[in-house]
Amino acid sequence: MFASTYLLFAVGNVEVIFKEAYPACWKTFDTCNEDLLHSITYSEVGGVMLGMIIFGVIATFFGRRVGTIGTAAVMSLGAWLITSSKGDSQQDTATMYTIVLCIFGVGVGGQYLQTH
Repeated sequence: MFASTYLLFAVGNVEVIFKEAYPACWKTFDTCNEDLLHSITYSEVGGVMLGMIIFGVIATFFGRRVGTIGTAAVMSLGAWLITSSKGDSQQDTATMYTIVLCIFGVGVGGQYLQTH
């Protein structure tokens, strides 16, 4: 649980690095859509809520063990995608980052539901 929480909350610190590495995208919004960059936080939270619902239903019908294994699989996939995904342009990279954070958030939401 510590690792997922660390990764989930460390994402906010990564935005500071992105602002320095990609100023045309993250500071002046010349190459990226400003709304997309602001939606990164919402995709995380939305993924967590979606994960609670999805894995709550899975655990209800198939058992807690199946829900926990599915949660770990989705969270592992999301963590791998966060570290390995990249787009062709800065806009594509920001889009991919938003999507993979949502996927990771689904796993975190399922994990939170399974442990409480």
